[in-house]
Amino acid sequence: FAYRSECATSTAAGQLILPESLKQLPLLVLSIFKQLGFRTTPDIRVDERVAALVKYITLPIARIAPLLYPRFLALHNMSGMAGETTGVSDYCHLPATVMCSSDRVTPQGAHLVENGEGIWMLVGNDVDPLFP
Repeated sequence: FAYRSECATSTAAGQLILPESLKQLPLLVLSIFKQLGFRTTPDIRVDERVAALVKYITLPIARIAPLLYPRFLALHNMSGMAGETTGVSDYCHLPATVMCSSDRVTPQGAHLVENGEGIWMLVGNDVDPLFP
Protein backbone atom coordinates (compact mmCIF):
# COMPACT_ATOMS: atom_id res chain seq x y z
CA PHE A 1 0.00 0.00 0.00
CA ALA A 2 2.80 2.46 0.83
CA TYR A 3 4.49 2.02 -2.56
CA ARG A 4 1.20 2.58 -4.37
CA SER A 5 0.38 5.73 -2.42
CA GLU A 6 3.88 7.24 -2.36
CA CYS A 7 5.56 6.23 -5.63
CA ALA A 8 3.04 5.02 -8.19
CA THR A 9 0.98 7.22 -10.46
CA SER A 10 -2.78 6.88 -10.54
CA THR A 11 -3.77 3.32 -11.53
CA ALA A 12 -6.72 1.02 -11.15
CA ALA A 13 -7.32 -0.25 -7.63
CA GLY A 14 -6.88 -3.93 -8.51
CA GLN A 15 -3.76 -3.48 -10.66
CA LEU A 16 -0.49 -4.85 -9.31
CA ILE A 17 2.12 -2.09 -9.00
CA LEU A 18 5.79 -3.08 -8.97
CA PRO A 19 8.99 -1.05 -9.06
CA GLU A 20 10.85 -1.25 -12.39
CA SER A 21 13.76 -3.16 -10.86
CA LEU A 22 11.43 -5.83 -9.44
CA LYS A 23 9.81 -6.44 -12.84
CA GLN A 24 13.05 -8.05 -14.06
CA LEU A 25 13.30 -10.45 -11.12
CA PRO A 26 11.81 -13.49 -12.93
CA LEU A 27 14.21 -13.00 -15.84
CA LEU A 28 17.21 -12.78 -13.52
CA VAL A 29 16.16 -15.80 -11.45
CA LEU A 30 15.79 -17.93 -14.59
CA SER A 31 19.19 -16.69 -15.75
CA ILE A 32 20.76 -17.70 -12.45
CA PHE A 33 19.49 -21.27 -12.86
CA LYS A 34 21.27 -21.47 -16.25
CA GLN A 35 24.65 -20.54 -14.74
CA LEU A 36 27.28 -23.23 -14.25
CA GLY A 37 27.18 -23.06 -10.45
CA PHE A 38 23.43 -23.70 -10.27
CA ARG A 39 22.96 -26.35 -12.96
CA THR A 40 22.41 -29.86 -11.68
CA THR A 41 23.22 -31.78 -14.84
CA PRO A 42 25.58 -34.76 -14.48
CA ASP A 43 28.07 -33.37 -17.03
CA ILE A 44 29.20 -30.68 -14.55
CA ARG A 45 31.66 -31.86 -11.93
CA VAL A 46 31.25 -30.78 -8.32
CA ASP A 47 34.55 -28.88 -8.24
CA GLU A 48 33.53 -26.87 -11.33
CA ARG A 49 30.21 -26.02 -9.70
CA VAL A 50 31.89 -24.95 -6.43
CA ALA A 51 34.46 -22.82 -8.30
CA ALA A 52 31.63 -21.08 -10.15
CA LEU A 53 29.73 -20.43 -6.91
CA VAL A 54 32.83 -18.97 -5.26
CA LYS A 55 33.31 -16.73 -8.29
CA TYR A 56 29.71 -15.48 -8.06
CA ILE A 57 30.11 -14.71 -4.37
CA THR A 58 33.30 -12.71 -4.84
CA LEU A 59 32.33 -10.69 -7.94
CA PRO A 60 30.82 -7.23 -7.51
CA ILE A 61 27.25 -6.71 -8.72
CA ALA A 62 28.45 -4.71 -11.73
CA ARG A 63 30.31 -7.81 -12.97
CA ILE A 64 27.54 -10.29 -12.13
CA ALA A 65 24.77 -8.43 -13.98
CA PRO A 66 26.23 -8.99 -17.49
CA LEU A 67 26.84 -12.66 -16.65
CA LEU A 68 23.14 -13.06 -15.98
CA TYR A 69 21.86 -10.89 -18.83
CA PRO A 70 24.52 -10.20 -21.49
CA ARG A 71 24.63 -7.12 -23.67
CA PHE A 72 23.40 -7.84 -27.18
CA LEU A 73 24.47 -5.25 -29.74
CA ALA A 74 23.06 -5.02 -33.27
CA LEU A 75 26.01 -4.35 -35.57
CA HIS A 76 24.11 -4.46 -38.87
CA ASN A 77 22.17 -1.23 -38.22
CA MET A 78 24.70 0.93 -36.40
CA SER A 79 24.23 4.67 -36.28
CA GLY A 80 26.85 7.05 -37.64
CA MET A 81 27.96 7.85 -34.09
CA ALA A 82 28.93 4.26 -33.25
CA GLY A 83 32.66 4.07 -32.65
CA GLU A 84 33.08 7.84 -32.32
CA THR A 85 34.54 9.21 -29.10
CA THR A 86 32.14 10.71 -26.58
CA GLY A 87 34.57 13.34 -25.36
CA VAL A 88 34.58 11.82 -21.86
CA SER A 89 37.88 10.08 -21.15
CA ASP A 90 38.45 7.27 -23.69
CA TYR A 91 34.79 6.26 -24.04
CA CYS A 92 33.12 5.81 -27.41
CA HIS A 93 29.54 5.46 -28.61
CA LEU A 94 28.32 1.88 -28.89
CA PRO A 95 25.76 0.42 -31.27
CA ALA A 96 22.21 0.16 -29.99
CA THR A 97 21.52 -2.71 -27.61
CA VAL A 98 18.58 -5.00 -28.25
CA MET A 99 16.78 -7.45 -26.00
CA CYS A 100 18.95 -10.55 -25.58
CA SER A 101 16.71 -13.15 -27.18
CA SER A 102 17.12 -15.73 -29.93
CA ASP A 103 14.24 -14.24 -31.91
CA ARG A 104 16.30 -11.04 -32.36
CA VAL A 105 18.96 -12.93 -34.33
CA THR A 106 18.21 -12.69 -38.05
CA PRO A 107 19.98 -14.27 -41.05
CA GLN A 108 20.55 -10.76 -42.45
CA GLY A 109 22.09 -9.39 -39.26
CA ALA A 110 25.35 -9.29 -37.36
CA HIS A 111 25.28 -9.14 -33.56
CA LEU A 112 27.79 -8.88 -30.75
CA VAL A 113 27.14 -10.63 -27.43
CA GLU A 114 29.20 -9.54 -24.41
CA ASN A 115 28.83 -10.93 -20.89
CA GLY A 116 31.86 -9.49 -19.09
CA GLU A 117 33.92 -12.65 -19.55
CA GLY A 118 33.74 -13.18 -23.29
CA ILE A 119 32.66 -11.60 -26.55
CA TRP A 120 30.96 -13.49 -29.37
CA MET A 121 30.03 -12.22 -32.81
CA LEU A 122 27.02 -13.78 -34.51
CA VAL A 123 27.00 -13.26 -38.27
CA GLY A 124 23.95 -14.39 -40.22
CA ASN A 125 24.17 -16.44 -43.42
CA ASP A 126 22.50 -13.71 -45.49
CA VAL A 127 24.46 -10.72 -44.16
CA ASP A 128 25.29 -8.05 -46.74
CA PRO A 129 28.70 -8.84 -48.36
CA LEU A 130 29.62 -5.15 -48.03
CA PHE A 131 29.11 -5.28 -44.26
CA PRO A 132 32.07 -3.45 -42.66
